[in-house]
Amino acid sequence: MNELAPKNYPYANVDSFVLTTKHETDTEEIHFTNSSVVAVVNQLVQFNGKNIWVVGGNSVIKPLVEQNLVDEYIIAAIQSNAMTGFLKPVFCL
Repeated sequence: MNELAPKNYPYANVDSFVLTTKHETDTEEIHFTNSSVVAVVNQLVQFNGKNIWVVGGNSVIKPLVEQNLVDEYIIAAIQSNAMTGFLKPVFCL
């Protein structure tokens, strides 16, 4: 789940929903789902209503933009491989 620091989950102490097609076992704070990002965000909006932070690339952010579910963008790039210089975009809303 966290290839850069597998023993250091960067979102500890925060409920997290991980979109995946793999079957993983939930923990107390990490919930795995194969639901669409739009369905997950809509569910969280109904439950909490605000301050939903989404981290991901184009396949995660595009459906949210198309459904007008983004209130604020914070865009950053995280270098995931120092040898190749490959940058992985991160979007927060």
